Amino acid sequence: MGVSPIKPLIEEIASIKERSEVARLLANNCRRGLGGMFGTGIGTDIMDSNSNQLGIYQGGLSLPEKEYYSDNDEVTENIRTKFREYVVNMFKLHGFTEQEAKEKMEAVMKIETRIAAKHISRVERRNPINSYHKMSYAELKNEIPAFDWDTFYSTLGINGIEEVNLAHPAAIKEAAAIMESAPMKELIAFLQWKVIRATSNELS
Repeated sequence: MGVSPIKPLIEEIASIKERSEVARLLANNCRRGLGGMFGTGIGTDIMDSNSNQLGIYQGGLSLPEKEYYSDNDEVTENIRTKFREYVVNMFKLHGFTEQEAKEKMEAVMKIETRIAAKHISRVERRNPINSYHKMSYAELKNEIPAFDWDTFYSTLGINGIEEVNLAHPAAIKEAAAIMESAPMKELIAFLQWKVIRATSNELS
């Protein structure tokens, strides 16, 4: 079997030509249980336990916490080195050349480091208020206009949205900025990596 089951997904991402395609692709991958730039889901409104709300959360990282991308102590730098080697090896296992794999790894690290810089820390997340920024759906689209929220949520089958919890605004804004401005080659590499990483334990 090898990696053949996800080859169509890798090729689908590689075929992206326009940024307008990204929102739909992210939604489809979300439906498949694969990673993306951020997370979304429905949960209890912490300010009203009788109500549920749609939440949008920071995500997009492969390493456990934001500090793994920025701390420069010997242990953390060694972890990043090993992670880079792992990403290269995984891309090679999926049929990419050594040079292609290294270029894709650099793109992954570049994008994940940008996202990590805008994440709130594990300590900050202990206070649930730091992950609570309720607003109308119209306000969300006005706050982060660079991302096609309508296409994303309609593809997920979620319609008639009135309110959302933009749990981690800075991280989501950075993710949207990356999708709007990062070179398509780098964005494709990142999205391919999310598929490879999410399915690695299921392939032989």
